[in-house]
Amino acid sequence: MKKYLSISLLLLVFIVSKAQYTFVSELNQKIFSPDSIKYPYKVIFGGHLYGSQNEAAKPYANFGTAFNKINMEKAALFFSLGDAVRTPNLDNYGVFTDLTDRIDAPIFTVIGNHEWQDPITTQMTLGFPYYIIEGPGTAFIILNSEDWGNKEQKVFWDKQLNDYINNTGVNNIFILSHRLIWATGNPVFADLVQLTNSPEMHQGAALIDLNKLKPHTDKEFFFVSGDLGLNEKLPFFYQKEGNITFVATGLGDLPTDAVIEAAINKDNVEFKPVYLGANQQAKLTDYNMTKVAQLLRKNETISTSIQLNNTTTTKVFVLILTLAAFGIGLYLLLGKYEA
Repeated sequence: MKKYLSISLLLLVFIVSKAQYTFVSELNQKIFSPDSIKYPYKVIFGGHLYGSQNEAAKPYANFGTAFNKINMEKAALFFSLGDAVRTPNLDNYGVFTDLTDRIDAPIFTVIGNHEWQDPITTQMTLGFPYYIIEGPGTAFIILNSEDWGNKEQKVFWDKQLNDYINNTGVNNIFILSHRLIWATGNPVFADLVQLTNSPEMHQGAALIDLNKLKPHTDKEFFFVSGDLGLNEKLPFFYQKEGNITFVATGLGDLPTDAVIEAAINKDNVEFKPVYLGANQQAKLTDYNMTKVAQLLRKNETISTSIQLNNTTTTKVFVLILTLAAFGIGLYLLLGKYEA
């Protein structure tokens, strides 16, 4: 415990001494220095890194063997979008920290529901649950979706968003969270919520007023979330609506596993999957709301087919019983007359 506290304090001093332009990872202690970054630069996002929810399965089956694939991209930053550990204790965080040492890029974290089961241990290890990182022409606002009612975070979110909207030097504003805060309470994404890792956590009123962002056409907004990946049919999600782009990703230790890479240029941002699993055919832009609707219709068709089959089976069974009863009755009646 003292080790993690001392590291956090040292990093805090280092960051303050270097002003706002140097960011040091709490995990692998690697440095992101925007002043030394040139366009284009790459940022990688990975959600649900521990992988399978099967308690009997070893965690990090895909993430733990994919460092060469990740490092080949030569990213300037790597963000873990929540659920990096199954259970937030020092032993598990130690395993995760050892894994992050093998990633060349500085790795920063977003809090997921698994981390927030123990806020104290999590903050000792990962640092403060909401914060900002700045890159050339770009701001990353990291939010804790597991403590959305926190008034201090609400003030932080409103202030940072307004400041960056009014900052002419910032063209791209990334909003990072574990849950799909942009989908909760938004009827446009109601179907998508059903295919997240935790649909029950995406219920309720809208958390984000997207209408406030749409008029700012000189800015590009990117919502990137990490509560996806356990459904092999939807390994990631991408949809662009005007000046707002919505991305979701996550690992399930499945053949379709991938992290998402953003190549940030001065005038645009391009996304692509970096495949960690065996299946490398999925195209990011194909996994939008049209795809979601197709998947749900297919599920409804299967469900309807099962119901029809069950109904048919029931009817046949009832008919057999009816005929059997009729046969028994007829047999008894004939036997009576013979007597």
